[in-house]
Amino acid sequence: MTKLAKSFLHVPTTSGAGTGVPITEEALARLSEAVKADAPSFPLGLASGVDEENIRSFLPYVDFFLVASGVEQTSDDPQTIQFYQEAMMGRPIKVGFLDGEKIQALADQIHAFSS
Repeated sequence: MTKLAKSFLHVPTTSGAGTGVPITEEALARLSEAVKADAPSFPLGLASGVDEENIRSFLPYVDFFLVASGVEQTSDDPQTIQFYQEAMMGRPIKVGFLDGEKIQALADQIHAFSS
């Protein structure tokens, strides 16, 4: 299956059950093993629920990370929320901003990892 997918995409990506929900290490290990057995040079990406507290357990299995909520801080400021709701034409939103310290902590752990 991986060999077939390779003709249509660059990086297969998996995630947890939803936004901010991490995949289990066991499930990721099984998926990584299956991908690498079928196509050893094919990279694997991970999105959803990656943060500085769990990234170390994912590093042995993944080549790329897509992070958002794990490196955000949220705002409860009513003016900020109103501004973004108006920009989104009244749709409900969660206002999040990238947190430089969280990004740095995540990057430090990735760069310190040796496979």
